[in-house]
Amino acid sequence: MAPTAFSVLVNQLLPVSPLRTAIEDLIKQKRAGAELDRGPRIPVISEFIDSEIERLTKGIMAPPNAAPIEEMNHLFRSVLHTIWGNAYNI
Repeated sequence: MAPTAFSVLVNQLLPVSPLRTAIEDLIKQKRAGAELDRGPRIPVISEFIDSEIERLTKGIMAPPNAAPIEEMNHLFRSVLHTIWGNAYNI
């Protein structure tokens, strides 16, 4: 049985599309107890998986937002200092 959390994930991340419809149909079949261990490829799902594997293999991801590490370190230290005072020499 497909976990409920997966359905929530699909609903939140995928817009209404043929891919989402195919995934929802597959989930319904699995919940109904259909044995889907082997079967024909579902083209829209297979194409999505293939394109994601290719994209991730090439390292094409959303540009990372470089976190301001030093600013975060300063904030962390100041919070520690506020909470713990001079108990720790930070």
